[in-house]
Amino acid sequence: KQWYQRRVRALKRSRLRTSMSLVWRNKIQKEREKYSKINHEYEMLKCKFDHVSEDNKALGLQVEQITESLQMRDDSVNQVNEKLNETRTKLLRENDKSREELKKKNEALQEHMSELRQSLVSAEAARDMADIENQPTETGSETAGFLHSC
Repeated sequence: KQWYQRRVRALKRSRLRTSMSLVWRNKIQKEREKYSKINHEYEMLKCKFDHVSEDNKALGLQVEQITESLQMRDDSVNQVNEKLNETRTKLLRENDKSREELKKKNEALQEHMSELRQSLVSAEAARDMADIENQPTETGSETAGFLHSC
């Protein structure tokens, strides 16, 4: 009877172990499945990250190229602006010189016009005096006859 009870207890322990091992096997299987899913997701994310990283590198290169071309354009625009400023300054100086020369010429012309007006007034006055002297008057003809007879 003891042997039988020991055997029953051994079977119960064996069944308990078997059922416990099945429980643990199921838990382990579920954990493996979870791990497998997590590992798969990790690999997918890693792949995506690698693609994004490559895209970022390519975009970084594009940004560098664009920055360089913009810098070159800025430099050329600055050079053109400098040349335009130099040309503008030169033209302003030439314009100032031309204005000064024109002022001097205008003043000289004004003086010449003034002189011409004065000479015109003098000539008109002399003509008027000559006209007055050449007009025959009664007293003038007597004086002219008197002077002629002398």
